[in-house]
Amino acid sequence: TLGEILLYNGKTIEAVYSASNGGMTESNANKWGGTQLPYLPIQKDEYDTQIKWNVNINKQQIDTTGLDLSDPEKWWNSNIEKDKGFTDNIKAWMSRNGYNNKQIKILSISNLDLYKENTSSRTEKADLSFQFFVKDQFDVNGMLALQNMDMNAVSADTIRSFIGSNIMTSTLISDLSETSTTYSISGSGNGHGVGMSQHGANN
Repeated sequence: TLGEILLYNGKTIEAVYSASNGGMTESNANKWGGTQLPYLPIQKDEYDTQIKWNVNINKQQIDTTGLDLSDPEKWWNSNIEKDKGFTDNIKAWMSRNGYNNKQIKILSISNLDLYKENTSSRTEKADLSFQFFVKDQFDVNGMLALQNMDMNAVSADTIRSFIGSNIMTSTLISDLSETSTTYSISGSGNGHGVGMSQHGANN
């Protein structure tokens, strides 16, 4: 292909690609908005169905039983969330949204839901609720104030960024379930899924 390019209506195409579409390509309009390009459609890809992923998130991140909530200095640095990468990404988001320079502990995840499939069966929306402490914020009894945050109808990509895009590698979700202790998310593909699939092309 040295020296060759692909054209559509006399113009160079947007030659986008992802690692794996999970068996179903995504359209450019679904992913990025704008005009639908006819050469970037939604269609099944029988050559790219092997990339699977699974994520488990603990509902309880820190057990506060036995902790002196009036004196967080005693235990703050020695108690770390179970899903540290996930909670670190949440805290990084919080620092950009009203909690700058605050020390935070995520205690529990009370709700995690992904929903609203688009025309390529990828999930578009998500809800996340969690409880947390801020190290310097106390209630009227002198205990760390238990706080709650609800993130409703945010983009599924936001939750994917919290979990880690190298862990939840797409928004093409096949199953979302929960037990008394855990949320489990399963899916396929790696990346946005628009255009050429590297795994599909290789196969």
